[in-house]
Amino acid sequence: FVESNNFVTARLTGTARWDFPTAAGTRLVDFQTMNIPEKILSDNGLDQGKIPDFSWPTAKIGEVHHTAATATGLKAGTTVVQGACDINAEAMAIGAINPGDLVFVYGSTISSLLTIERYITLKGFNPGMSILENTYRLGGASSSGARFIDWMDQLIGESYLNNRADLPTGILILPYLDGARVPFDNPLAKGVFFGLQRKTEKKDLYLAAREAIGYEVGLLLDKLNSVYPVSGTIKAMGGLTNDQALMQMISDITGKKQKVYKGIDASFGDALLA
Repeated sequence: FVESNNFVTARLTGTARWDFPTAAGTRLVDFQTMNIPEKILSDNGLDQGKIPDFSWPTAKIGEVHHTAATATGLKAGTTVVQGACDINAEAMAIGAINPGDLVFVYGSTISSLLTIERYITLKGFNPGMSILENTYRLGGASSSGARFIDWMDQLIGESYLNNRADLPTGILILPYLDGARVPFDNPLAKGVFFGLQRKTEKKDLYLAAREAIGYEVGLLLDKLNSVYPVSGTIKAMGGLTNDQALMQMISDITGKKQKVYKGIDASFGDALLA
């Protein structure tokens, strides 16, 4: 059992390893022993050999062997190191890898990663190991984000970015068009519009859609803050950071400053990991 990035490194080197952050996201790690979850496997009749050894990101796995070199064009003998999943690489890209650092990636979904110094669980969030050895995380991904904003914008058909004087709209939207992920994990959740009146206009819905994202971020921050003191600054990445009105709404709703990183993504973090 490995995910795509670990599958690739196994094919390149002939050695299968599963990075701790990604494995932790599946819960197939014993968080006490930092090893294979023997009880989970035995209870489900699974062979323990199905899970490879774990390793931390940046650990050397091996080298590109000759067969892989011929197939890929990579130079034989090139060192291959352990990677991680996308949000880990994004956090690495902006240096948000120390306890207390909080990252929000505003993409097609909204992903969050809070790095902490000890193992903590929080219902609805993914716990486990983070990028650096002896660091941990809480986080997860929503089912809203840019795909919800895009859907609303296509329905409305116009931009009303210059109408912020009309905030707050008084309209509450639950942006769960594709079910709800963190912190509810409910695939049956539905979107809801509440507070519509005869005087409601397109601009109100346009702005309310962005408010909905802000309230969702606020909910996630409140949940995280219930178990760990959350920083006053969010380190923000992703395509939606180009929507300055949205970023300002999120800051107004949550009371958090946002440091926006543009032109940096997971690929840059991958390079730093290597």
